[in-house]
Amino acid sequence: MTIEQDIASWASARPPWQQAALRELAEGHSFSQTEINAIAAQLKVGTSSAGTPLQAANISGTQAAGASVQLCSVRDAINVNALLASQELTFGADGLTVIYGDNGSGKSGYARLIKSVAGARHQEPVHANVFADTPEQPQKAEVAFTSGGVGQTSMWPEAVSDELRAISFYDEACGDEYIGGDSELTYRPSALVLLDGLITLCDAVRKLLDEELRENELARAQMPSITDGTNAARFLAELSGTTTQAQIDAACAVPADASEQLGAFIQEEARLRATDPSKERARLEALTTQVAAISSHSAAVAKALGGPKVTEAKTAHKKAGELRAAATLASSETFDSEPVPGVGTETWRALWEAAQQFSETEAYKDQIFPLTVEGARCVLCHQELSPDASGRLTRFHTFMQDTTAQHRIIGLTVRMNDSGISS
Repeated sequence: MTIEQDIASWASARPPWQQAALRELAEGHSFSQTEINAIAAQLKVGTSSAGTPLQAANISGTQAAGASVQLCSVRDAINVNALLASQELTFGADGLTVIYGDNGSGKSGYARLIKSVAGARHQEPVHANVFADTPEQPQKAEVAFTSGGVGQTSMWPEAVSDELRAISFYDEACGDEYIGGDSELTYRPSALVLLDGLITLCDAVRKLLDEELRENELARAQMPSITDGTNAARFLAELSGTTTQAQIDAACAVPADASEQLGAFIQEEARLRATDPSKERARLEALTTQVAAISSHSAAVAKALGGPKVTEAKTAHKKAGELRAAATLASSETFDSEPVPGVGTETWRALWEAAQQFSETEAYKDQIFPLTVEGARCVLCHQELSPDASGRLTRFHTFMQDTTAQHRIIGLTVRMNDSGISS
């Protein structure tokens, strides 16, 4: 494998923008500052132009192993400088071929065309004929040569044979390339100049990006001081160039009462800083005692409301229902002769108790209900009590005061004390 093939193989593994740059450098292109800025801009956004990859044939010095290559002629050049399309420049098979002519006769045009197909340390573009009626038409030319004594032709620039690189071309520009730069090597293949150009280009791009990074660093806002272990600290630690705007918005979102919470925390911090540690300890111990008391009381309540007590309460409630039913039956049998039915029922007793409260607190204060003395009036209808009405109220009062009736009215009283539930 030749050095040119080795360089082409190495170049195929480089990033696309470097492959394109190597191809242009092999063609003698020099990158301007504007082009360097464009490359840096593409690299910043993650895109780069993918030009034509470098081939070994594009590097000067390539030749077919064991083959002798000789240039025979260049003919039928179209849109190449001002060369005539119908003429042919030939080279002798032996000896030295001398080409001469006045200025503008086409010597340099042929030289640039031959340099573009042969092996030359210096490369330069082959310009079109700007004076032609159609300068935009494609350029082309036919190059005749022999390889190993066999005659061949190659079409420039679309199908240039790699074997033509074995022909060495030298002019003043090539001489400048050889002697113009310092080198520590006694011999340095001309193909390595291509790598020098890539190094220079990469250094220029890197210098530009480093400068922008430095400016960005100077313009970057200082991050706030965040306590380790917090959500904010974890977010800042994971912040990178791939962080999305949605992630930033979510991390910066605060609750509606953030100001109130912050104010409360600031006050609590100030209180803790100003608090005597011994007093704060006493306060917390007092809180601990209160919490322990609540816990103990809750345990006692839970025990009091355990299975046996609940069963006892259910039994008492059932007994109260039975007593209530017995009282209703007794009242219906006792007062069935009254003009209005329902005496002794729940509704009737509620009416009686309301009338009693009204009489003792409003109508006849400090008088025992029912008041049946002469001239007394009913607290409900406000009519003067007749002897029959007074007797009826007296019977009702006796019924309500009866011991059995008291059990029926009271029913079941459940209260909670230190020992549990009692009825």
